[in-house]
Amino acid sequence: MTSQYTIKLRSKILNYSLRLEETVNACLGLILKIENYQESKSLGSSGLSFSQKLNLLLDSKVIESSLRTDLTTFMEVRNKFVHDIKIRSLEQAVLENKKTNLKNKFPSYFNSETSLEQSLDKCLTQIYLRGMNKLRKETIRHLVKEGTINIQDDEE
Repeated sequence: MTSQYTIKLRSKILNYSLRLEETVNACLGLILKIENYQESKSLGSSGLSFSQKLNLLLDSKVIESSLRTDLTTFMEVRNKFVHDIKIRSLEQAVLENKKTNLKNKFPSYFNSETSLEQSLDKCLTQIYLRGMNKLRKETIRHLVKEGTINIQDDEE
């Protein structure tokens, strides 16, 4: 594995995690009616942890526990891969995190024709994409249900 590849992959995973965290903050900001959530003591950079924010979304019935688990798993791999300079691959990051069993949880992303590294990359990308989609969709659903926003059909 070349160091150039590792740097690009670290950047990609870091970018995904920053976007996930921003989306979680925005969703909570909407749900909790915090106008400037970026400046919030709870949602700002020195506020609640990512895990605590996911727990708030779970407690508010915005997300299901399976999404919380998937996003937590993503962040655990991210933390190991991005912060530990000795970790040279996603495979090594996953192997060092004994709790992470992506291959059993997401078997459709793993096959004998693709390297484990490529499969882990694909798996984490899909967790990110599905997580972003579900966070947005479930936040809107929650806001509609609570009457915070009203979506009207164009044909009415």
